Amino acid sequence: MKSILAHIEKEARRRMVASIEEIASEGFEKAQEEVQGYYDGGSPVQYIRQNKLKGSARRTATLTGGDSASVAIYLTKGLSYQTGSFSGPQVLEATENNSAGTVGKGGFWKRTRRAIPKIVASALSRHFS
Repeated sequence: MKSILAHIEKEARRRMVASIEEIASEGFEKAQEEVQGYYDGGSPVQYIRQNKLKGSARRTATLTGGDSASVAIYLTKGLSYQTGSFSGPQVLEATENNSAGTVGKGGFWKRTRRAIPKIVASALSRHFS
């Protein structure tokens, strides 16, 4: 009986790790796609684009241990902009919200966050059905 339970636990962990890797990959791809899409929202006249937002999507390594696994997908706040008055986090907020005179397709992080539950459900369905 113990060996059957050990086998089930081992298989569940394998599927969990495969699921989280898929979620991380697809979620990161979605974040990159949305950030790239910001530039489809028009071209500024008041400032020169630095295109640093394009490289802002990041993901951590997948962490696994026991019966849990995790990964984080985020936008780096360490971007350096020559705006004269805005820090990297302030520029991320302005571009996301189309505020402070930024020109682009805002809402990229909101759309990414909205897509994650569907990515999670799809991956878990594939690996645990």
